[in-house]
Amino acid sequence: ISTPPRPLLKDLDLIPFPDRRSMFVVDAKGMVKYSYECRDMLASRGCPYPCTFCCAFEAWGTRKPRFRSIDNIIEECVYLNTTFNQKYFIFWDDLFTVNRQRTMELCEKIIQKSLNIKWLCVTRLNTLDTELLKVMKVAGCYEIQTGIESGNDRVLYYIKKGISLELIRRQTPIIKQSGVDWRIFLMIGFPSETKEEIDDTL
Repeated sequence: ISTPPRPLLKDLDLIPFPDRRSMFVVDAKGMVKYSYECRDMLASRGCPYPCTFCCAFEAWGTRKPRFRSIDNIIEECVYLNTTFNQKYFIFWDDLFTVNRQRTMELCEKIIQKSLNIKWLCVTRLNTLDTELLKVMKVAGCYEIQTGIESGNDRVLYYIKKGISLELIRRQTPIIKQSGVDWRIFLMIGFPSETKEEIDDTL
């Protein structure tokens, strides 16, 4: 059953915070255990990049990113911190640093509020620079996760990743020098990918 399309919500601040008091996990014995601590956060929806393997466009219905306000994000962080003593957060945005100025403003607000939290986010290599990473670290960012996907330029072009091996090699030292830990996403087995191209990734 497929419901007809409907207009996208323009003001994400209208969405209430998740009811974390009702969240639970099921242990190995099948027993329900309520888990009030939930590190997951979503500060925006959508990603403008056309990577062929990604479902973000289908999930959100547009490539145009939509954002919660900075104050709304801070309010949720404060709520989780004061209500559940939550100190670690994961921003699961498709591309946390899609808007550099906004990312800087959020980090500066976290610093101003002295929230003393730690967080990680998902990002892209071509949206990072030395100054941004420095402010992110001061604001509590301890890890970034970024998609490299392949170690072969033809495959990167084929999947419309929008990055190259040259860019990867140029950005890597910037991240290492920032002191922020990082993890990468890699994929093998793309249509038309050869064993030799897989070896390039390995």
